[in-house]
Amino acid sequence: MTQRTERLRRLLRVQNKLTAMHEMRRAGLLNQANAADAEAAEIAARKDDAGSLSGLFPDLYERGITRAMEKRDGFVEAAAAEAGKIARENVRKDRIEQDFHASRRIDDRKAEEVSGLEAVERLISPRKA
Repeated sequence: MTQRTERLRRLLRVQNKLTAMHEMRRAGLLNQANAADAEAAEIAARKDDAGSLSGLFPDLYERGITRAMEKRDGFVEAAAAEAGKIARENVRKDRIEQDFHASRRIDDRKAEEVSGLEAVERLISPRKA
């Protein structure tokens, strides 16, 4: 492998790791968004319970629900931003992959040419002697 092909291979490996990192980060953010949504639902369920203090402190329950929904919205927005990063990394990865395959084809072609020239030289050499 030529130096260029080797560099592209390593770059492709790094790009795959970056894509995986962004995918993991997005999955974590979506998980946190679901947890915040569940928290809001739990607070709303406690508000409607018979033994709750929602009659005395209705604003407290409403603030808790609002805070949980705001957290969820923040996580969803961050997950959407990560999805954009994933798309961008995938485009980069695809481009690097194309360059890598082109470089390997060039290397293979050069190796075949060298092999062909060596075969021709072997055929010609005995005739001269």
